[in-house]
Amino acid sequence: MLKVKQLIRMIERNGWVCVSTRGSHMKFVHPVKAGMLIIPFHSDKTLAKGFVNKILKKAGML
Repeated sequence: MLKVKQLIRMIERNGWVCVSTRGSHMKFVHPVKAGMLIIPFHSDKTLAKGFVNKILKKAGML
């Protein structure tokens, strides 16, 4: 399980860029890869393993 900040750091290192933040959700796009990632941002929360895997798979990192 990861904290939200750790997941965001991993995604940004892979080239994803935050394009907007609305409320507690951050939207990320990649200059080459298709799609958008939406991540709920609650800085001290730990994300469930299944959710982390889903985001990483969608980002093309798994």
